[in-house]
Amino acid sequence: MAAHWPAMKQRWRYVALMGGLGLAGFTSLFSLGAQHTTAVNLGITQGAIPAFVMLFGLLVFGTPVGKLHFWACCCHSAALWCWLPVITSPCY
Repeated sequence: MAAHWPAMKQRWRYVALMGGLGLAGFTSLFSLGAQHTTAVNLGITQGAIPAFVMLFGLLVFGTPVGKLHFWACCCHSAALWCWLPVITSPCY
């Protein structure tokens, strides 16, 4: 952040606007989605977002993925797929 501060200082209004719109847009769309699905699906979606961001960064921008990030993503995905049948089954 310190290395990029001069560029941020010049365009701080743009950065603030994009940050605010991004946060407001995500929260609005997430709240709209909450009206049409279950809390379990929202939790799964929210938990998967970091993995999608990492994959998007790798594919689009070529951002390197470290070993720790890769294994954390693998562990998260494995846990999700192991628990998915349990948390989505109906309770009778």
